[in-house]
Amino acid sequence: FEQTFPGLSVKITDWDEAGRRFIVTTEGPSDPGAIFIFDREKKKLLEFVRRAPWIDAARVNPTRPFSYTTKDGARLSGLIMAPRQPRLKPIPMVVVCPDLPWQRVRSEFQAEVQALADMGFVVVQLNGRGAWGLGLKQRQSLTGGYDQVQVDDVVAAVTHLQTIFQVNARRVALLGRGH
Repeated sequence: FEQTFPGLSVKITDWDEAGRRFIVTTEGPSDPGAIFIFDREKKKLLEFVRRAPWIDAARVNPTRPFSYTTKDGARLSGLIMAPRQPRLKPIPMVVVCPDLPWQRVRSEFQAEVQALADMGFVVVQLNGRGAWGLGLKQRQSLTGGYDQVQVDDVVAAVTHLQTIFQVNARRVALLGRGH
């Protein structure tokens, strides 16, 4: 299924008792997704319903993964969404901080992030050092104090991405809940 839907999160959410039919859901950062029924014997995948069918795929702001190595050798990654129609140039940026320090960037469709891009912002979601699933080396750099490392990662990401996406480094906002 992942080869059929590249760039999307794919989940098998249910199946019948015989294991012949499966319910498969898809979604991605720029695609609200759909629910499919897969018939294993016929090898057919049928779209059952689109999630948020009122969202025009041609108007959705594209999301791209990014990763790079910082000066101290840490690997930073995340998602960046650039607006289709920027209102200002250079473009202002919003960095969306995780709710909890160890959370990874969510790969599902996020209407809030789309809305920010529609308003003309470049939106960055960063996997900070210490995020689960990024390896021991990534966590070892937290010994100097988690809070300062996270601030340094945000500053490094803004500095790195500002030239690639014509971002105004003087117009950067942080957005988050919880942590």
